[in-house]
Amino acid sequence: MRRGGVLLSVDVADGTSVERVKAVLSSAGAIDIDSRVAQWKTSGYAGYDSTAPAYTADQVLAERKAFPVVEETLEVGKREVSTGGVRVFSRVRETPVSETVNLREENATVERRAVDRPATAADLTESSVEIRETAQQPVVAKTARVVEEVVVGKEATTREETINDTVRGTDVEVERVEGTPTPGTPNPAKKGI
Repeated sequence: MRRGGVLLSVDVADGTSVERVKAVLSSAGAIDIDSRVAQWKTSGYAGYDSTAPAYTADQVLAERKAFPVVEETLEVGKREVSTGGVRVFSRVRETPVSETVNLREENATVERRAVDRPATAADLTESSVEIRETAQQPVVAKTARVVEEVVVGKEATTREETINDTVRGTDVEVERVEGTPTPGTPNPAKKGI
């Protein structure tokens, strides 16, 4: 008790309850005082001394070994990262084209022919005629029409992803180790916590 423990003594009416009491005490973490005394004797313990001072907290901790029970947890979050994008440019493209067109020309012709016939009154009048010459020339007109549109925007989609990983933990098992009985051992049903 001066080492920071508690002593528990159990009296049973008959021997049939001993094993049940042992199991309950063991599952609660009870320490077999006889095996603990044997351990202390190996480190110089000679017996109970009523004048010995109580252990300090550091001395109690020095005799006890703690086994941490650890559980890892998995935390899955999300962050936004840049995955690229698109940049759209509009440029003027010039493409040489060639078209064939038939052009018509009208040219005045003057032809002189030798004739031998008697003249009439109509032949002796003044007259004139004008023949106009014409020619077709190519005329070019350009018209622009929108034939396609490229629309740029954003579309959001969501997806579900399952993250598989492993989390670690520690389990602490307590195993009972029987000690070697020594003469004058108290009732086995008496255990210390």
